[in-house]
Amino acid sequence: MMSIGDEPAKGLHLSMSVLPDLRSVGGNVHVGHPMQRYRQERADKERWRLAIREALGPPPYPRFERARMHVTVYYQDRRRRDKANIIRATKHLTDALVEWGILADDDVAHLDDSYSIALGSELGPLTIVLITDARPASTETPPLG
Repeated sequence: MMSIGDEPAKGLHLSMSVLPDLRSVGGNVHVGHPMQRYRQERADKERWRLAIREALGPPPYPRFERARMHVTVYYQDRRRRDKANIIRATKHLTDALVEWGILADDDVAHLDDSYSIALGSELGPLTIVLITDARPASTETPPLG
């Protein structure tokens, strides 16, 4: 599913045993000393970078100019989770994918993303990222023989 070199990337599948850190989102975003929040953010960013690097393996990596990304987070317990907090907590995930050159950018012009949460899963703790090429299919008719 991953292509390398001059061929366009069709898709990329990453499985990581890293879960979004929800301590810094939601009601807790303003709790604590600013330096504590800064250190926590840096640690979370580094955690995602390392998890992605491990899941990708050695370079070269595929590049997506326009991507569709779906993130599924699997939790073993059945505690309720706020989807908006999951999206906020995975910001470092998309930042790392841009940093590694896999995504051209994480703005709306380059990335169409969606998220889902699975509670009470035997797969958890696990985050699965599926990235596919979102460029429109060519409408050109191939030349006749």
